[in-house]
Amino acid sequence: MPATDGKREKEPMAMNEGRTDTAPLPWSGLPGIRYGFTGSRDLDENGEKIVTSVLALLAGGEVYTTGACVGVDAFIGLSLWLAEPNATHRVVVPANRSRVAHWWCRRAIADSVLVEEMPTGTTYKDRNQRIVDRSDVVVAFPAHAEDDPRSKRSGTWQTVRMARRKKLSVVLAVLDQQGRAVVETEGTRDAPMALEVG
Repeated sequence: MPATDGKREKEPMAMNEGRTDTAPLPWSGLPGIRYGFTGSRDLDENGEKIVTSVLALLAGGEVYTTGACVGVDAFIGLSLWLAEPNATHRVVVPANRSRVAHWWCRRAIADSVLVEEMPTGTTYKDRNQRIVDRSDVVVAFPAHAEDDPRSKRSGTWQTVRMARRKKLSVVLAVLDQQGRAVVETEGTRDAPMALEVG
Protein backbone atom coordinates (compact mmCIF):
# COMPACT_ATOMS: atom_id res chain seq x y z
CA MET A 1 0.00 0.00 0.00
CA PRO A 2 1.70 3.26 -1.02
CA ALA A 3 2.36 5.97 1.53
CA THR A 4 3.74 9.39 0.78
CA ASP A 5 6.15 9.39 3.71
CA GLY A 6 8.05 6.30 2.58
CA LYS A 7 6.72 4.11 5.39
CA ARG A 8 4.97 0.86 4.57
CA GLU A 9 1.43 0.83 5.94
CA LYS A 10 0.56 -2.19 8.06
CA GLU A 11 -2.35 -4.51 7.44
CA PRO A 12 -5.02 -3.98 10.09
CA MET A 13 -5.72 -6.49 12.84
CA ALA A 14 -8.93 -8.49 13.02
CA MET A 15 -11.73 -6.33 14.41
CA ASN A 16 -12.20 -8.41 17.56
CA GLU A 17 -8.50 -8.42 18.48
CA GLY A 18 -7.79 -6.41 21.61
CA ARG A 19 -11.44 -5.81 22.52
CA THR A 20 -12.01 -5.84 26.28
CA ASP A 21 -15.46 -4.29 26.73
CA THR A 22 -18.77 -5.03 25.04
CA ALA A 23 -20.90 -2.37 26.72
CA PRO A 24 -23.41 -0.94 24.25
CA LEU A 25 -22.86 2.60 23.15
CA PRO A 26 -25.77 5.05 23.54
CA TRP A 27 -26.61 4.87 19.83
CA SER A 28 -26.13 1.08 19.43
CA GLY A 29 -28.83 -0.45 17.29
CA LEU A 30 -29.96 2.85 15.77
CA PRO A 31 -30.14 2.68 11.96
CA GLY A 32 -28.12 4.91 9.70
CA ILE A 33 -25.31 5.98 12.05
CA ARG A 34 -22.59 7.95 10.26
CA TYR A 35 -19.17 7.73 11.92
CA GLY A 36 -16.37 10.21 11.23
CA PHE A 37 -12.80 9.49 12.26
CA THR A 38 -9.80 11.62 13.12
CA GLY A 39 -6.46 10.70 14.61
CA SER A 40 -2.73 10.96 14.88
CA ARG A 41 -0.47 10.41 11.89
CA ASP A 42 1.87 8.51 14.25
CA LEU A 43 0.46 5.05 14.95
CA ASP A 44 2.48 2.29 16.60
CA GLU A 45 1.48 -1.29 17.46
CA ASN A 46 -0.04 -0.31 20.84
CA GLY A 47 -2.01 2.43 19.14
CA GLU A 48 -3.28 -0.08 16.58
CA LYS A 49 -4.58 -2.26 19.41
CA ILE A 50 -6.43 0.69 20.95
CA VAL A 51 -7.91 1.69 17.60
CA THR A 52 -8.95 -1.88 16.82
CA SER A 53 -10.63 -2.23 20.23
CA VAL A 54 -12.69 0.90 19.69
CA LEU A 55 -13.58 -0.02 16.10
CA ALA A 56 -14.99 -3.34 17.34
CA LEU A 57 -17.57 -1.36 19.33
CA LEU A 58 -18.72 0.53 16.24
CA ALA A 59 -19.91 -2.34 14.05
CA GLY A 60 -23.05 -1.76 12.05
CA GLY A 61 -22.55 1.85 10.98
CA GLU A 62 -24.05 2.95 7.70
CA VAL A 63 -21.28 5.37 6.67
CA TYR A 64 -17.64 5.56 7.78
CA THR A 65 -15.70 8.72 6.86
CA THR A 66 -11.94 9.10 7.24
CA GLY A 67 -9.52 11.89 6.41
CA ALA A 68 -7.14 10.15 3.97
CA CYS A 69 -3.84 10.77 5.78
CA VAL A 70 -1.16 8.33 6.91
CA GLY A 71 -1.47 6.79 10.37
CA VAL A 72 -4.88 6.47 12.01
CA ASP A 73 -6.85 7.56 8.91
CA ALA A 74 -5.37 4.88 6.65
CA PHE A 75 -5.46 2.16 9.32
CA ILE A 76 -9.13 2.82 10.09
CA GLY A 77 -10.15 3.21 6.46
CA LEU A 78 -8.75 -0.14 5.44
CA SER A 79 -9.81 -1.90 8.65
CA LEU A 80 -13.42 -0.82 8.26
CA TRP A 81 -13.47 -1.48 4.53
CA LEU A 82 -12.48 -5.08 5.29
CA ALA A 83 -14.79 -5.51 8.32
CA GLU A 84 -17.89 -3.67 7.05
CA PRO A 85 -18.18 -4.46 3.32
CA ASN A 86 -21.84 -3.43 3.11
CA ALA A 87 -21.33 0.02 4.61
CA THR A 88 -20.55 3.18 2.68
CA HIS A 89 -16.89 4.16 3.01
CA ARG A 90 -15.91 7.78 2.37
CA VAL A 91 -12.43 9.31 2.22
CA VAL A 92 -12.12 13.11 2.43
CA VAL A 93 -8.84 13.99 0.74
CA PRO A 94 -7.23 17.27 1.82
CA ALA A 95 -6.04 19.72 -0.83
CA ASN A 96 -2.52 19.38 0.61
CA ARG A 97 -1.76 15.78 -0.33
CA SER A 98 1.76 15.64 1.16
CA ARG A 99 0.61 13.34 4.00
CA VAL A 100 -2.04 11.33 2.16
CA ALA A 101 -2.01 7.52 2.17
CA HIS A 102 -3.67 6.18 -0.97
CA TRP A 103 -5.02 2.91 0.54
CA TRP A 104 -8.31 3.27 -1.35
CA CYS A 105 -6.56 3.30 -4.76
CA ARG A 106 -5.99 -0.44 -4.79
CA ARG A 107 -7.81 -1.93 -7.76
CA ALA A 108 -10.08 -4.12 -5.60
CA ILE A 109 -11.04 -1.22 -3.36
CA ALA A 110 -11.30 1.80 -5.66
CA ASP A 111 -14.85 1.19 -6.93
CA SER A 112 -16.31 0.74 -3.44
CA VAL A 113 -15.01 3.89 -1.71
CA LEU A 114 -16.44 7.38 -2.15
CA VAL A 115 -13.61 9.85 -2.55
CA GLU A 116 -14.27 13.54 -1.83
CA GLU A 117 -11.37 15.73 -2.87
CA MET A 118 -11.19 19.08 -1.12
CA PRO A 119 -10.78 21.99 -3.54
CA THR A 120 -7.45 23.69 -4.14
CA GLY A 121 -6.83 26.39 -1.56
CA THR A 122 -8.71 24.65 1.25
CA THR A 123 -6.97 23.74 4.50
CA TYR A 124 -6.83 20.75 6.84
CA LYS A 125 -9.31 22.68 8.99
CA ASP A 126 -11.72 22.69 6.04
CA ARG A 127 -11.18 18.95 5.59
CA ASN A 128 -11.79 18.38 9.32
CA GLN A 129 -15.02 20.38 9.16
CA ARG A 130 -16.16 18.27 6.19
CA ILE A 131 -15.62 15.09 8.25
CA VAL A 132 -17.68 16.56 11.11
CA ASP A 133 -20.42 17.68 8.71
CA ARG A 134 -20.68 14.13 7.33
CA SER A 135 -20.94 12.52 10.79
CA ASP A 136 -23.39 11.77 13.61
CA VAL A 137 -20.60 10.48 15.87
CA VAL A 138 -16.95 11.55 15.73
CA VAL A 139 -14.37 8.98 16.84
CA ALA A 140 -10.99 10.50 17.73
CA PHE A 141 -7.58 9.03 18.43
CA PRO A 142 -5.35 11.94 19.47
CA ALA A 143 -1.74 11.20 20.33
CA HIS A 144 -1.90 13.08 23.64
CA ALA A 145 -4.45 14.46 26.10
CA GLU A 146 -6.15 17.75 25.24
CA ASP A 147 -4.34 19.67 27.98
CA ASP A 148 -0.91 18.35 26.93
CA PRO A 149 1.20 21.16 25.39
CA ARG A 150 1.93 18.87 22.41
CA SER A 151 -1.80 18.98 21.56
CA LYS A 152 -1.92 22.75 21.11
CA ARG A 153 -1.84 22.56 17.30
CA SER A 154 -3.45 19.14 16.94
CA GLY A 155 -5.83 18.70 14.02
CA THR A 156 -7.40 15.78 15.86
CA TRP A 157 -8.32 17.98 18.82
CA GLN A 158 -9.48 20.68 16.42
CA THR A 159 -11.91 18.15 14.91
CA VAL A 160 -13.12 17.10 18.37
CA ARG A 161 -13.84 20.73 19.26
CA MET A 162 -15.76 21.16 16.00
CA ALA A 163 -17.85 18.08 16.84
CA ARG A 164 -18.52 19.36 20.35
CA ARG A 165 -19.67 22.73 19.00
CA LYS A 166 -22.05 20.86 16.69
CA LYS A 167 -23.24 18.83 19.74
CA LEU A 168 -22.25 15.49 18.21
CA SER A 169 -21.40 12.45 20.28
CA VAL A 170 -17.65 11.91 20.54
CA VAL A 171 -15.68 8.73 21.25
CA LEU A 172 -12.18 9.61 22.49
CA ALA A 173 -9.27 7.23 22.90
CA VAL A 174 -6.03 9.08 23.65
CA LEU A 175 -3.24 6.90 22.28
CA ASP A 176 -0.74 7.67 25.07
CA GLN A 177 -3.29 6.72 27.76
CA GLN A 178 -3.55 3.02 27.05
CA GLY A 179 -6.53 1.04 28.20
CA ARG A 180 -9.12 3.80 28.42
CA ALA A 181 -11.53 5.47 26.04
CA VAL A 182 -14.41 7.78 26.84
CA VAL A 183 -17.72 8.41 25.15
CA GLU A 184 -19.12 11.93 25.32
CA THR A 185 -22.72 12.40 24.30
CA GLU A 186 -24.44 15.74 24.20
CA GLY A 187 -24.46 17.13 27.73
CA THR A 188 -22.13 14.47 29.21
CA ARG A 189 -18.69 15.99 28.63
CA ASP A 190 -18.15 16.43 32.38
CA ALA A 191 -19.20 12.82 33.12
CA PRO A 192 -18.38 10.72 30.06
CA MET A 193 -18.96 6.98 29.82
CA ALA A 194 -15.66 5.12 30.23
CA LEU A 195 -14.68 2.08 28.16
CA GLU A 196 -11.81 -0.30 28.71
CA VAL A 197 -9.88 -0.80 25.46
CA GLY A 198 -6.65 -2.24 24.12
